[in-house]
Amino acid sequence: MNNRPEILIGVDSTADEIAGHDIRALAAEAAFGIEEEGCLSRTYEMTDRDDLRFSLAGVTLILGDSVSLYCREAAHVVLVLRQKQLTESSARAAGHAAARFMKGLPVG
Repeated sequence: MNNRPEILIGVDSTADEIAGHDIRALAAEAAFGIEEEGCLSRTYEMTDRDDLRFSLAGVTLILGDSVSLYCREAAHVVLVLRQKQLTESSARAAGHAAARFMKGLPVG
């Protein structure tokens, strides 16, 4: 059994590219950032813009027209971070931020 927490990465299934960047490459960079912080990641294709899913850890990173970090607290969903500029380096940084947030470490 693996004790490393898992963060979901939701990918907008309607977009092949975002701001000239391949959506799969952006998702891979986010996953690398998460894994560099010692967590696991799993990517899913969003069926629509409201398709927000959570793993048991309760943290999800969404890649769409921006990158957004959400957490689930009890019965509420909280937007933790949103970055308008989405590049491969910002996707990796968002992955780092998601894992650090989940571990209770400073995000910035």
